[in-house]
Amino acid sequence: MRSTFHKGENASTLFPVIQSLLSPQALITEVLSNYDIGNLVECKLLSHNLNDTYLVSTNNYQYILRVSQAPRPAGRTWRSVSDILYELDLLLHLKRKGASVAVPLARRDGTLFGTVNAPEGQRVVVLFTYASGEPLAPPKQTPLLSALYGRTVAEIHEITDDFVSAHSRFHLDLAFLLDTPLQTIQPLLTHRANDWNDLLQLANLLKERIARLPIQRLDQGTCHGDAQGGNAVLSVGKMLTFFDFDVSGSGWRAYDLAVFYWGMTLGKSRLGWDNEQVERLWTAYLEGYLERRNLSGPDLQAIPLFVMLRHFWFLGLHTANWDYWGWEEINDRFFDRELVFLREWATQWLE
Repeated sequence: MRSTFHKGENASTLFPVIQSLLSPQALITEVLSNYDIGNLVECKLLSHNLNDTYLVSTNNYQYILRVSQAPRPAGRTWRSVSDILYELDLLLHLKRKGASVAVPLARRDGTLFGTVNAPEGQRVVVLFTYASGEPLAPPKQTPLLSALYGRTVAEIHEITDDFVSAHSRFHLDLAFLLDTPLQTIQPLLTHRANDWNDLLQLANLLKERIARLPIQRLDQGTCHGDAQGGNAVLSVGKMLTFFDFDVSGSGWRAYDLAVFYWGMTLGKSRLGWDNEQVERLWTAYLEGYLERRNLSGPDLQAIPLFVMLRHFWFLGLHTANWDYWGWEEINDRFFDRELVFLREWATQWLE
């Protein structure tokens, strides 16, 4: 076979990559060997996404190894080291307070994370306990499960009222959830100027409506950030164990509730649900939450507005990561569907 290298090229030079896929065997020898977890049997890739997730098995237990993204250009960076350390502090706080969550494991040197010098840059690696049980996802939600889900989110809010971390973390505010997403959405709608103008008008209208709220009266504190009906497992004892706090941060608690409402509402376009089914699940969730924690009138008024805020963040998540997932993830069909969601929700709640 003829060489594909041209004259003057250096075969030893690494070609630039966006995100590498780390060898499971190398992770066993170079990363997992730093943990005192017994005899390693297997390490296999579960998902190649924003973060790469591996299932680690020993003779007696299973664990989850998460490899974070390397630093990326502004507007696209997923998590800094400080962001990650905040998340780990939060998980350990929840565990100390009795919450059922997947927690990070310390390495032999006492640290909670390691780093890997991947071709695209330094990537942070964390080993977590494995959340055993039946995985939940929005399609599996029932009114009974939704109520349990709501009670558990309320518990997380309650026991994190006193949470503090020495590490800085992004805030779940308008800048993070709306302004930054708009920056990554705009370049991908240059061929759809009318849609971009509509989107910008919706964003401005949403800001105006949020500004009318008594913001200072809204409950604020630590949020899971992605409790959309999944990211939890149901144990035999009918208890939920939450994991994936990668989007957690300080913000409006009403936003955390809106994420679930958003997840159920997506069931109409994703699963063929009707309005009655969505509202039944949302009502059960809200009743479950209120069994454990009170909500003020302004918090309840904010929830529908924050559903839209969540969808702007969702659009920004995809448009900031097209280079990972491929252009087909954000083609015209994607924008057609997602803009319909925003327009219909705005018609119902903003206009």
